[in-house]
Amino acid sequence: MLSLKRTVSTWETLRVAGTTPFARAAVAVPVLGYFILFGESANTYFRLTLDAELSLWRVYWLYFGFTVVALAQVLFNWYCPPEIKQHGTGYEFAAREERTINPDRINKMQELLIAQAYAKVRSDSDPDFQRAREFEHDPKQGLPSDHYAVKLNHARADVRGLDLPQIMARYVDAIDVQKPATRLIVTYLYATGLALVLVPTLATLGQVILSAWEKIVPLFQ
Repeated sequence: MLSLKRTVSTWETLRVAGTTPFARAAVAVPVLGYFILFGESANTYFRLTLDAELSLWRVYWLYFGFTVVALAQVLFNWYCPPEIKQHGTGYEFAAREERTINPDRINKMQELLIAQAYAKVRSDSDPDFQRAREFEHDPKQGLPSDHYAVKLNHARADVRGLDLPQIMARYVDAIDVQKPATRLIVTYLYATGLALVLVPTLATLGQVILSAWEKIVPLFQ
């Protein structure tokens, strides 16, 4: 799970896509596009005015591409932590809200950081944790019984010793990698939607270039 948390795009990275005008505008496309493309009168109009099926398929690709991006945008808006969605980085969050943040919110941030420190202490990948498990089976190794209590106290003291900007910055770093499965889905949807939109766009660009080439070549013959 830790590797998944670190390898999938973070919320801060997804914010780059989620705050673009393209992604925001895509939310309106599924509803409007449905009535335009799948309404009987509009469908007939498109079939009569566009270059038969060759051009109509591009419109469908654009529609489904924007629909996938819209789904990604909805998930991003729902699950992305507001601190990241509004400010981006922990330093920007601290710079903008340090003077107005209330004590209860600060306590909650500290609690999350302490819980994260506890989880790190108890992680299976932690060498001391492995030693503690071995000690349970072989007490002769001499590992003190309060080993983890000491480590947890140190972790708590480290968090309590941070100043407010550090707490806010570390808090954003902590929530930036939460919900890895959701971040993976949002990343996949953004990438898929963009690919679907690019296909007809590149096809049209290729057609324009080819048409221009066919007109330019005779001039040099």
